[in-house]
Amino acid sequence: MTPPLSSPAPVRPSACLWPAANIGETIRRLKDQGVFVYCADMDGVPLRKNNLTGPIALVLGSEGSGVSQLVKKLCDGVVRLDMAAQGTGVDSFNVSVAAGIILYEIQSQRAAE
Repeated sequence: MTPPLSSPAPVRPSACLWPAANIGETIRRLKDQGVFVYCADMDGVPLRKNNLTGPIALVLGSEGSGVSQLVKKLCDGVVRLDMAAQGTGVDSFNVSVAAGIILYEIQSQRAAE
């Protein structure tokens, strides 16, 4: 289910994904509802060092410019994906691959509870 971008309805991050018309307002609403908001960035804490078992939302930026500094400041935490060893030619993942890796880790942590 994808609500319209102008939807005033509360966000249920475990139930659906969609782009937000006003990301700052969306983050504030989520936090008001007790949701811990992470964004993904190369300068974050390694993914597996974060507790991803509670109610969380994930902010992913564009492949070109990533998440803005303002959005990073609004988020509760910043996660990063560890890359392959230097010299392998892999220095970043595209956003859909990154999302899949992060969602897999979330599911793995929740299954281990």
